[in-house]
Amino acid sequence: MQAMSRAMYEAVRFDEAHVTSVDWLTYPIADITDTPDSIEVVLVNNAPANKSLGAGEPATRPVAAAIGNAIFDATGVRIRRKQYARQLSPRKNSRTCARKNAARALALRGDK
Repeated sequence: MQAMSRAMYEAVRFDEAHVTSVDWLTYPIADITDTPDSIEVVLVNNAPANKSLGAGEPATRPVAAAIGNAIFDATGVRIRRKQYARQLSPRKNSRTCARKNAARALALRGDK
């Protein structure tokens, strides 16, 4: 959930001289309404004889890329900067999404 929050919302903001995101009201993070009802954890190649090395922060690195790829797959829009939630405003991307989705639909039907 931390990695999803980083990709979708989090950003340190500045003015000319100071950090302006200094508390929970000015530093956006995911909240409980952004989380799924449940999360299934699957340990791959887990051998009980091996000492656990954790699944924490190193596992968060690919999450932003996975979310970005899911957004591209769903909309046809490639977002290249984090804070995906801010960049997904319908007003900002509606024409691009509509154009790319129409082109995809035609390609899937075999039309040229």
